[in-house]
Amino acid sequence: MCKILIMPTIYEEICAIYDTQTQNNQSSLTNLNISTIYGKDLNPDASNNNYTPNPSEKICAIYDTQTQNEQSSLTYLNIPANSAKDFKPDSSDDNYAPNSSDLETDSSYSDDSDGDDSVITYYENSSEIELVQILENTQCTENNNFDEWEDINDTKPDFDEFTDNCRPNIPDNTITPADFYSLFVTDEIIEQMVINTNNYAQDLISNLSNLKPKSRLRAWTPTTLEEMKKFLGVLLTMGLVRIPRLNDYSSKINIYNNKYISLVMTRDRFLLILKFWHFSQESPNDTDKLKKIRDTFNKILEKMQTLLEPGRYLIIDESMIPWRGRLKFRQYIKNKSHKYGVKLYKLCTPEGYTRNCIIYTGKGDNGRETNHGKETVLRLIKGLENNGRIIITDNFYNSIDLAEELIRKKTFMCGTQRPNRKGNPKKIISIKLKRGQIVGKMNPNGVRVIKWTDKRPVHMISTCRNHNLTLKSTGKTNRITGNIIKKPQCVITYNENKKGIDFNDQMSSYYSSL
Repeated sequence: MCKILIMPTIYEEICAIYDTQTQNNQSSLTNLNISTIYGKDLNPDASNNNYTPNPSEKICAIYDTQTQNEQSSLTYLNIPANSAKDFKPDSSDDNYAPNSSDLETDSSYSDDSDGDDSVITYYENSSEIELVQILENTQCTENNNFDEWEDINDTKPDFDEFTDNCRPNIPDNTITPADFYSLFVTDEIIEQMVINTNNYAQDLISNLSNLKPKSRLRAWTPTTLEEMKKFLGVLLTMGLVRIPRLNDYSSKINIYNNKYISLVMTRDRFLLILKFWHFSQESPNDTDKLKKIRDTFNKILEKMQTLLEPGRYLIIDESMIPWRGRLKFRQYIKNKSHKYGVKLYKLCTPEGYTRNCIIYTGKGDNGRETNHGKETVLRLIKGLENNGRIIITDNFYNSIDLAEELIRKKTFMCGTQRPNRKGNPKKIISIKLKRGQIVGKMNPNGVRVIKWTDKRPVHMISTCRNHNLTLKSTGKTNRITGNIIKKPQCVITYNENKKGIDFNDQMSSYYSSL
């Protein structure tokens, strides 16, 4: 067929240091800066050069240094200083954060969550959230470009969003389903099928010298435009009405027999056209894996792009055309309902209309795919740049590099982000948040990386100016507590528009290809 630290506790860390330094007390004092921190207040005898602090004093000294480092990190991330007031020296976790009773909010949460491609729901009925969080590892080295990240504001990027709605470009006399079908599969395309089918049949039959007297091939006569339209109509009917075998559509058994198909075309004639059905003239030197359908596919794709002008939002995701037959570029995707088949990269509108499509035929000759996600997005949106549209993508495609490239093309983007992507602000990614907390930063180009936690951490990337750290109402309430459901605006935008590709897949699933 031609279609995813455990750090030692503070006490253990101190004991390890103390045990290795018992033979050189003065060196221990110097390394731990105890005299600098506490001076003579450690002990009345602290001025004595031979004085050796006991382990509890060392613990206090190192804990004070640890607290100062964390306080500095909290200040950098604009986290209130009093949020860490309950950090206790007997806590065994360097990532300690106040428990839910320390938060000045009245929050409740739902156990319900969206699917793998959606973002988790968060319930909050307070007007403000006091962000309380501690860095996972305050002694780790900052990544080189973190100083470039700043607080999120609405000044970047400096171009406006697209404001028009979807606009169809179809004739006024387009009324029936057949009229709409003819807009995409034109007479020109069908005529090419007729020519190539007849040529292939003639070449094949002429090369067969030993045809049996009763061979079905002897009954072949060239097909016509009208007959090819009937043939396509029969194929569409078979895709909607599923029967185990092709021959059963013309069976005399009433449970299988389809009178519509029997009236339009005989079984033998249908099987003959199906055997010789061709879309293009084959070239032996052509290495394109889609050479048999490339011309027809491109013409239909051109019609799909001209018959509708998309609105503000566009969604990119992959779909599967189920197929378990022999095919070099057949793919396996474990989280799809149809796990085996031909993978498509689609550009869809929120209404489910496919604006562009790429058939994935596998890796190139060198066996490597560099920036495959980025290049796929740029290919799909070609011709739609420089007007402020918003591209919704998931973490398979997203990266800081892609976001900045789209900004250069005056295009916004929003979607989920993998925490291990190159260029992510490591302090934002590594922060351990409690449920309901949110944090984020923006780079000088306007790329926002946001981390929000409900049942699990959610990492988002966006370049939209109104995507900040404020939680917005979704217009829904928790059916158990009655609290208003709130989410970050980037999550709301992603969930509302991502369903367009799901609707597209749903409609496609109702039709089975032959």
